[in-house]
Amino acid sequence: MKLKKKEFIRTKDGYIGKIIAISYITNFVFFERNNKIITTSIDEIVDQQSTPQDLIRIGDYINGYKVNDMDEEFIYSSNPENNNQPFTFKKEAIKTILTKELYDKNILYIYE
Repeated sequence: MKLKKKEFIRTKDGYIGKIIAISYITNFVFFERNNKIITTSIDEIVDQQSTPQDLIRIGDYINGYKVNDMDEEFIYSSNPENNNQPFTFKKEAIKTILTKELYDKNILYIYE
């Protein structure tokens, strides 16, 4: 994969951010996520696209709703507050992305 500055990446840990620097000597990429600079190994990158919307996968959470399916233009989800009624929204309407990897990482399990 040929990495390019100003493109967006998705890491194995589920982070999505914009590339700001690449060091092939040290094998690291520096990217911006939520106004913070994060460093990761080039080997940890699973995808690169020109927009963060193109890095979305089924199972991610968009604007607080789980992605059930998607195509080039639309995200298909359901609303648990409304009997899981299906609904659709355009990719341009995306405000927040929570990847399934980060969601799973932050689940609190309570064992009795």
